[in-house]
Amino acid sequence: MGRCLMITCERVSEVNEAFREYLTLFQTPVWLKFIKNTQGADPVIIALMQDGCIAGYFIGCMVKKFGIRILGSPFPGWTTGYMGFCLSNAISPEKALFAVTDYAFHKLGCMHIEIMDKDINLSQFYAISKKYPLSHRIFGTFEIDLTQSPDILLGKMNQNRRRNLKAAKKNGITIEEAPMDTSFVRDYHDNLIAVFKKQHSTPTYDEKRVKALIDTLGSFELLLLLRIYNRDRVCIATGIFPAWNSIAYFWGGASIPAYNYLRPNESMHWYAMMYWKTHGMRIYNMGGGGEYKKKYGGTTIETPWVRISRYKPILFLRTYAEKLHKSLLKIPYIAA
Repeated sequence: MGRCLMITCERVSEVNEAFREYLTLFQTPVWLKFIKNTQGADPVIIALMQDGCIAGYFIGCMVKKFGIRILGSPFPGWTTGYMGFCLSNAISPEKALFAVTDYAFHKLGCMHIEIMDKDINLSQFYAISKKYPLSHRIFGTFEIDLTQSPDILLGKMNQNRRRNLKAAKKNGITIEEAPMDTSFVRDYHDNLIAVFKKQHSTPTYDEKRVKALIDTLGSFELLLLLRIYNRDRVCIATGIFPAWNSIAYFWGGASIPAYNYLRPNESMHWYAMMYWKTHGMRIYNMGGGGEYKKKYGGTTIETPWVRISRYKPILFLRTYAEKLHKSLLKIPYIAA
């Protein structure tokens, strides 16, 4: 019979070189710095040791809310995508989950953990329910295969999307790659305010968040910023598209509702797709759900976003807090 190898955890300062090429954008040091700067969070990298060797890592950040220490990987509101684990084939997700959860609760002093990991399915997560209470929701998005030819990508789009691409050209809109400066931050946030104003609400993050993203990622050439102008050189839409490790992401975009008849959004997404395709990206992740995103012809991706609490009342309070937050926003829930 084979040996049952014990997994031990150790908090470390960085991921070793052998694992770096497998990190998601949101597990990289620069993104952890972005979370730290915008959330006041403490980055946490946990090495999982098996038989004296590193078998993987767990990456997240710790915050305190209402006196409760939380390990988010990520946590809603951080405008951050897939985090969780980076594992070798030598370790199973279930064993890694048990090890990290025990370590977070008993060594780091956390009372609650949230994880969204694209490579771990629900049944693997729920193996831990024998020991700790947990719940989940599904984070849905769409991914487009950029290795396909432009003609095929266009052909997979909804007919209205293709028509709008042509209409935008006739309407005289122009798209420009924006410099990474404060003027873009201002334009983007002004556009965002216009979108939320139409919904009788306010943006869920401020200008400082956008500036922090640009300041942190911009110098590493991981970021594409786009401005869309009408014929009168009014900036009618803006978009932010980071990329890493063969995947480009739609982080955020906003168009002034009064100018949407000019059809700027399809052109903005198409430009970003073609830009990152020529820069070696293989996938375009649309950064969340929405019926309009489905029409770009991508594949549906559904990932469990799991909550694990040390005690049942903590899980109950977390669920109640989310419901209260949604009601205060007075808009349909938008995944961060």
